Amino acid sequence: MANANPVFKMSDIGPNGLVVYDGHFKFVKEQTWRQFLIASPTKELLQLAQDGAVASKLGSQGTFINLRTLSALVKPQSPTDDEPGPRPVPKDTPPPPREGDAVVVVGEKVNDTEYFYAVGASDLQPIPPGFEGDAGVLVSRGAVVAIIPQNVIQTGSWCILINTASIVR
Repeated sequence: MANANPVFKMSDIGPNGLVVYDGHFKFVKEQTWRQFLIASPTKELLQLAQDGAVASKLGSQGTFINLRTLSALVKPQSPTDDEPGPRPVPKDTPPPPREGDAVVVVGEKVNDTEYFYAVGASDLQPIPPGFEGDAGVLVSRGAVVAIIPQNVIQTGSWCILINTASIVR
């Protein structure tokens, strides 16, 4: 009989999937976060992007991450497109969180256009304790934001790490 609960592997998150550490490790795959486009970004987000901020606190719970400031990003993973930018939203997808309710806001620039995506707390899935791989090592060493390359060890990481617990306003 096949195991109904497959073993979790950090490598399944994907190269541009987000691993968020806020005292606990959580993740969201790229195919999910790219669906949560902010239609009308605030002046604060636009200013952070223009200033080239890598990471910044937003309000009481949010964190801004600017992908264009990070080197070594791999080509976006998408079932419909191999370019950066927003994705078509399936009909059954709940609306994105409002910017003020976002845990993470991801910014990127594509062809001189700024895009921002809001990831809410309910969009993040827990990573089982002990499965955080390289992300756990980097958090323990004080990393705030990191791109973790593909690891040949299946329990390793392959993601963008965001340590929201270490970002202060």
